[in-house]
Amino acid sequence: MHATASMRRSQRSQRAVAIVSEHAARNMAFQGLTPAFGDSSPEAIMFCKGRDLMGLPLKAPLTSLPVIYTLPLLTISMRKGTGVVTSV
Repeated sequence: MHATASMRRSQRSQRAVAIVSEHAARNMAFQGLTPAFGDSSPEAIMFCKGRDLMGLPLKAPLTSLPVIYTLPLLTISMRKGTGVVTSV
């Protein structure tokens, strides 16, 4: 996760939230991954910087590990993907 990047927490479903960049939140809406399909500005539950999330445990959906931890990676492009890189 990029330490200075602006991140947002968005509702994905009744039981799931996603912490992603603004760009990724908009893309997820057009992929049917948010409650309102095609909403070009999906509602954010909260905003934060990547540094606020460093070291926190999280559940990554595509790993078999129960918990992984956020670490800094300053080479992430916030214009591509979610702004979060999973490496286990």
